[in-house]
Amino acid sequence: MYCKGYGWPCCRFEKLSGKYTLVDFWASWCGPCRQESPTLVRLYTKYKGKGFAIVSVSIDTDKTRWENAIKKDGYTWENVSELDGYSGSTAALYTVTAIPNSFLLDKDGKIIAKNLRGKNLEDKLISLMGQ
Repeated sequence: MYCKGYGWPCCRFEKLSGKYTLVDFWASWCGPCRQESPTLVRLYTKYKGKGFAIVSVSIDTDKTRWENAIKKDGYTWENVSELDGYSGSTAALYTVTAIPNSFLLDKDGKIIAKNLRGKNLEDKLISLMGQ
């Protein structure tokens, strides 16, 4: 979902209510972000039925590169971008000045962890939702 001028707030919040949500800041050109993609796809597939959601917030400025990366990496969850890079209002809201960067929100939308990746993210999800 392209959200020029809206970013994160244009996401359909009703779909996220009552779920643990990973807000993942990334970009198509970010190597470490793209390396994490298989882990995100695997964990989303495993936990989406147990109350886990992901919202990927891209800081890309090129819509075609952003959309191609979503397809290539297999992101099937909510994807938003203002296409304003680090100047976007969503990046400013979360004080994101470097990527990858992520925030795990509890079921009430409060930040409970930051920058969990790989095994650390998986361990946190296991502690919250079980195997």
